[in-house]
Amino acid sequence: MDVTPAYLTMEIGATVFFMLAAWRALRRGRLPFLELVSAAIFGLLLEQATQVIFETYEYSTEFVLAIDRAPIVIGLTWALIIAGAMRITDALGVRGRYAPVVDSVLAIMLDLAFDAVAIRMGLWTWRDIGPDQGWFGVPAGNFYAWVFVTLGFTLFTRWLRHAAHGRPGLGWLQL
Repeated sequence: MDVTPAYLTMEIGATVFFMLAAWRALRRGRLPFLELVSAAIFGLLLEQATQVIFETYEYSTEFVLAIDRAPIVIGLTWALIIAGAMRITDALGVRGRYAPVVDSVLAIMLDLAFDAVAIRMGLWTWRDIGPDQGWFGVPAGNFYAWVFVTLGFTLFTRWLRHAAHGRPGLGWLQL
């Protein structure tokens, strides 16, 4: 198996960022750590399921670590984006009922920039859409998915934060 240095560097870099985020989350408590880990698992499972069910895109074969069709680093970056959006929303003091919407807006802002660049780097390829279609070659459905997936994940996560307050055993539901 030939390893492309650029992919290896990217995967190691994202993994280091994830490990730093996990360490910082664990310092804040078990629930923030579980939130980050569950976001990574969720992202990885969602990527795998989306490719199997819809077959609208595929990842480059250059990724070093993957579980079937989904590169592990993609799940880790999902977690970094979603957890990062939630941390920003929390730091801004956004009221609880609006926080999942703000989380989704922050996540989609990142994805609007990342996806158009990532497809040009060859990280993944969309089927049935050219580089001059959609949003710089990315179909609108991808962005709808990011909004609703982030909204659903953060609604549950924020509800669980509230429910687990004073009942730490509930935190394990995050997984």
